[in-house]
Parts: sequence; structure tokens; C-alpha cells
Amino acid sequence: MTHVLAVGTLLAVLAVSPSSPPADPEGPTVRLVYLGSSTCGPCRAPEVKQAIAAARDAARGWAREHRHDFVFTGVATDPDIGRGWQFLSENGSFDEVIIGRGWLNLGITTFVTPYPDDPLAALGMPQLVVLVEDRRFEGAKVRTVRAPVVVFRSLGSLIPRHATAENLRAALDEASKENP
Repeated sequence: MTHVLAVGTLLAVLAVSPSSPPADPEGPTVRLVYLGSSTCGPCRAPEVKQAIAAARDAARGWAREHRHDFVFTGVATDPDIGRGWQFLSENGSFDEVIIGRGWLNLGITTFVTPYPDDPLAALGMPQLVVLVEDRRFEGAKVRTVRAPVVVFRSLGSLIPRHATAENLRAALDEASKENP
């Protein structure tokens, strides 16, 4: 029954949400990742939701100005897919979502645990990560031009104070100087 509910919710959201542009970047991509869970109290705080929306708009604007693609990825560690989908749908319109498996979720193992030297890359929520990546189509394959680089990360109660438009833009500007 959960799958029917999740599919019904998905169809309802798709009916009112604009779809993402096709994935065919001609340059680097700015990826904003929001990691959370329906069972996380701070993830539901209005100031965190507002900060995530402002961060999304700032990163999307910077990407547009610099002719980069932009992807907003939502990660919910909820084991129940329907509950995770509901949680993410309350937090914005994402281009991609990853839901399920708790702390072994693909989003956690891709955007958090591979960065042991980053003190904010801890198993904590909510989390906001900005990466710059560069992948291109080559025939029937995708080639990684440059490995993804984390340029910004904020965790927990720091998000509303730390994930400001100014801080995100400064981090992206600095990353673009280091990796033109």
C-alpha cells in the first residue's frame, strides 16, 4: 500500500511541479544537496526550511550567471519511502531525490562519508552540501572531466546562520578561482 501512496503522491507533485531541464550540461554543474529526515526535529524548523530555499536560489543564481548547470538534490534517510517522499516534498522542488536505508543511504555514502577530513561531514542532520562537478556525455558514456569538489557544507543549527547567499556565493567564487 505504501508504494501506491508514494506513486500517487509523486504523480500529484509532478502535475504541479515544473520538470527539470534535460541533463546535458555543456560545462560544470553546481549541485546543492539537502540531507534530512522526517524524524529529525531541526530538519522541520521553519528557519532551516527558509535557509535551504535561500541557499537553493543563491546557488542556482550563481550557476546561471557563470553558465553552469544546476541540480538540487534531496536526500531523506527515512526507511519508509512514502514518509521520506512526503518530508522532501515539504522542503522544495528537487531535481533528484534519494530516499531510504537510513545512514547507509546512497546520498549519505556519496555526499557525507567519503569526506573524513571535513569536520562537518558527520552523521548529523540537517545537512547542506554544495559541490561543483563536471561530467559530459561521450557517445553512450558519461565521462568525468573533473571529480566533484565540495565547496561548502553546513550542518544542523549552523545552517540558518552559515548558509547565507553571501557565504555560498563566496565559496563558489573561491572554487571557480581554484578550478577554472
